[in-house]
Amino acid sequence: MPVYREVGLESLAFYQQALRTAERIKTLRREIDDVNRELYERLDDLDIIIEKFKTTRLGARKDLKKSRPAFDDMGTVDDEIRGIVVRNWPHLLAKLPPRG
Repeated sequence: MPVYREVGLESLAFYQQALRTAERIKTLRREIDDVNRELYERLDDLDIIIEKFKTTRLGARKDLKKSRPAFDDMGTVDDEIRGIVVRNWPHLLAKLPPRG
């Protein structure tokens, strides 16, 4: 009895098609594994970037806290800040403290 009949297939063509399909499935599984591996590598890179970003933000927050006393004195306004307000929000210019 031919092999294809032993596995319950009607003809040799169906048997060959089943073998090609099985090979294609193996190939697809390998490709999926490769994509998964690449995806995890990229996720690891993203984790590194996020960690650096968190560290940078934390450092920036500490720097901002150190320079906060400069913001607490709102008795005068820097000319650069005044220029930005004039360009973008002229209606708020009257609410600014006098020039320093």
